[in-house]
Amino acid sequence: MPVNALRYFFQNLICKLPTNKNCEFSFECNPESFTKEKGALLLENGVNRLTFGIQTLNNRELQFIGRPHNQKNALDALSIPIVKEFNSIGVDIIYGIPGQTLES
Repeated sequence: MPVNALRYFFQNLICKLPTNKNCEFSFECNPESFTKEKGALLLENGVNRLTFGIQTLNNRELQFIGRPHNQKNALDALSIPIVKEFNSIGVDIIYGIPGQTLES
């Protein structure tokens, strides 16, 4: 989601939801499109948990399942300093991809 669309989302939809300062507000991110700017906007709007749809760190498997990122993109996204400012970070992993081995 582009930053301007994300901003619109928060200004016109999320602000209308009842919230509680103790609730978890999670947002799923694609590693290839996560930026420091998006992270800052999420923090400003109360998001306290990020989940990255990494799926696998095996480039062949990523290509097979049609993901636009590669291993480097995934690890780079997790290394963006603003990520550390969130209370919780999750990573989606897929197990059982056709051709996947225990080693991969």
